[in-house]
Amino acid sequence: MIQRGSGQESLTAIRSPVLTGAGSCGAFLFLENGVPIRPVGFCNVNVLYEVNTEQARAIEVLRGPGSALYGSSAMHGTVNVIQPSPQERPLLGLGVDGGPSNYWRVKVAGRQDWGDTSLGVAGLYANDGGWRAVSGYHETKANAALTSRWDTTPVRFDLAVTSLDQQTAGFITGKDAYRSLE
Repeated sequence: MIQRGSGQESLTAIRSPVLTGAGSCGAFLFLENGVPIRPVGFCNVNVLYEVNTEQARAIEVLRGPGSALYGSSAMHGTVNVIQPSPQERPLLGLGVDGGPSNYWRVKVAGRQDWGDTSLGVAGLYANDGGWRAVSGYHETKANAALTSRWDTTPVRFDLAVTSLDQQTAGFITGKDAYRSLE
């Protein structure tokens, strides 16, 4: 179960209660194409915002303690987001979504082939005004993968980039703080 909070915040529960803050460090291991997206000891309970799940090929959820295959930080479970290979991307694709509260998103994807070498790219930009005051976000995600052959050995290089500018509602403090929202 993954509960969505304000903006891109999320709380994960895999064979466990919903763990928050420092209590979630080491509880779940998040990977992209089998590579941990955070090193051991660096925790962020909202780590799923860093991965382009919107354009992923698959999301694997392994319940229970992780094996030595992935290392530590998987006490309750592992989430592996698998991005498509360049050959699985369209030659050119475009998607546009819209919704209430000034929500809109643009997704693009494409590929280029040169013999045994292929380059695939995908990206998105999302804007959400938020359904509460001071709760919107702007988000950009991009992935690129290059596959080729080195002699007879297949090789793959991946690049992932994420940018998030988010306002988190619900932290109003001080005398007359409500006036800052007007």
